[in-house]
Amino acid sequence: MNKRCRKCGKVKNISSFFKNKTCKDGYLHSCKECQNEHVKKYYATYPWLKTYLLIRSRCGVIRKYRNRKNLISKEELKFLWFRDKAYNMKRPSIDRKDNDGDYTLKNCRYMELSKNASLGNMGNKNACKKK
Repeated sequence: MNKRCRKCGKVKNISSFFKNKTCKDGYLHSCKECQNEHVKKYYATYPWLKTYLLIRSRCGVIRKYRNRKNLISKEELKFLWFRDKAYNMKRPSIDRKDNDGDYTLKNCRYMELSKNASLGNMGNKNACKKK
């Protein structure tokens, strides 16, 4: 079965489209290639939203983070992104200052992934003072 991509206009095999139950035929209107490009551009424009999705997944089904709650909004993450100048970092990572605390505006900051990982390995997050 073939389908035409609404973005690039090419007719492709149905396996070139992501499944989506809400669409009439059960597949997205754009092909995987176009959809991946769209998502890449979207997160380049709004990089803090990628962090938001990560936090939601950590606090949701996975429960990997000891039942921490997500009490931070997308707008607050955007504020942190610019406050901490995460756009200048090579690999920005969200950090909870207090490991036992929830994801809140007061408890979160952006820092380089390598620094965040090393603090986590040492088990001493409070060793890094906020500038």
